Amino acid sequence: MGGALLVAVLLMGALCLALRPLLLRWLRVDGPAFTSVFQGATRWQTFAALAVAGNLYGEFGLALASVAAIAMIPVLNVMSIWVLAHFAAPSRPAWRDVALTIARNPLIWSCVVGILINALHVPYPKPVHALADALGRASLALGLLLVGAGLKIRGLIRPAPATFVAGVLKLAVMPAMAIGIGLLLGAHGAGLAVVACCASVPTASSAYVLARQMGGNTVLMAEILTVETVLAMVTMPIAIDFASSQ
Repeated sequence: MGGALLVAVLLMGALCLALRPLLLRWLRVDGPAFTSVFQGATRWQTFAALAVAGNLYGEFGLALASVAAIAMIPVLNVMSIWVLAHFAAPSRPAWRDVALTIARNPLIWSCVVGILINALHVPYPKPVHALADALGRASLALGLLLVGAGLKIRGLIRPAPATFVAGVLKLAVMPAMAIGIGLLLGAHGAGLAVVACCASVPTASSAYVLARQMGGNTVLMAEILTVETVLAMVTMPIAIDFASSQ
């Protein structure tokens, strides 16, 4: 399952880079705008995926979605930071600065720390586990509220063509690739359905923050996030239903 999502993310990143000259020629998508299309086509809304997987399959679904998070979050953040550093900055930054930006990303650190605790069987007191569990449950609800509060409804009136490109890539092409790779790797049932869920969610709201920090097109990023969130209410059930029937 993790392998299917990881390969799909890498393939989508490669596809976006291959489409870069065409987007520049046909839609006048400059460097900062391309970074927004890239993030809109590759990144995933973790909170939405966890909520849907948990509602559909309970604790088992949350566990599967956590596997997806470990597989996708570090790679996606490294890819997004590299693309922003390469295409959005007026002058190309030094590799040392890019490496420091990646190393300081809290999402990457959270995955690394969790993997180390799991692999090394680090003991920790039960009160610490209870506190972390309570904070985790609260963060899911708060994250969903923040996603809704951050949507830009005005972007629905006249979306840019680049928004539709990102939406098609994220909501149609990405789920199709992930489901196809998952079938080839032997995923089925709930596992394949969670693959479809994680691949078909809209882009991450943190993509807007990263775009603002590193010079991306924040207006386009907010528009992509809003349009994908609305369209995903239709496309996500289709992808999940198809995968669960395989």
